[in-house]
Amino acid sequence: MLRAAFPDARILATEGTIAELRIQTEPAYLTGFWKKLFPGQIPPVEFPEALDSVHFELEGNELSVIEAGHTDTEGTTSLWVPNLRLIVRGDVVYNATYPYPVETTPEARQNWIAALTRLKALNPRFVVSGHKQPQLGDSPDDIDATIQYLRDVDEIAETSTDALDVGLHRGIHLSERPEVNSGPVSHSRHRPAPPDPSDRVRTSAQPG
Repeated sequence: MLRAAFPDARILATEGTIAELRIQTEPAYLTGFWKKLFPGQIPPVEFPEALDSVHFELEGNELSVIEAGHTDTEGTTSLWVPNLRLIVRGDVVYNATYPYPVETTPEARQNWIAALTRLKALNPRFVVSGHKQPQLGDSPDDIDATIQYLRDVDEIAETSTDALDVGLHRGIHLSERPEVNSGPVSHSRHRPAPPDPSDRVRTSAQPG
């Protein structure tokens, strides 16, 4: 899709992102999960080039890649443009959609919160979220909202006997967010599992 829109562009990614892409496009995972979710919509995969530095220039602007490790999945990153005070987020910041804690443990959620805290410390003016409603703006307040969501998940997960509560109870109730990207709420019927890539491939390939 990027290649079709920008045929002369170089497609770049970190080594961590490329490693995760290889997992996500393994035949069992690609066929058993993504193509079931989006039948007929998955284009051929073109692997990006690996970045040789976390700093590079584009049209006179310095850009820096900030690696976040595991947030809602492995190998997530942000792009920081300091002269614009702009952060373009991967799967770390959510804007009025449901975050995806299904592949996290309590420790992984703390890593996610730490990654968000590092982004907030940059004092950005604009934050383009990895998941958002397109009609909404790009406010840095979305960082705090995502942090609070993850804290609510932790609090509820410690006390709830019904895993569905992790997606529906208290500060993350359906009525408090538009019904966009509501899949994580359904998936929260299952307790968040450790982010083991082999488990993800195996379980995602199963029907249902």
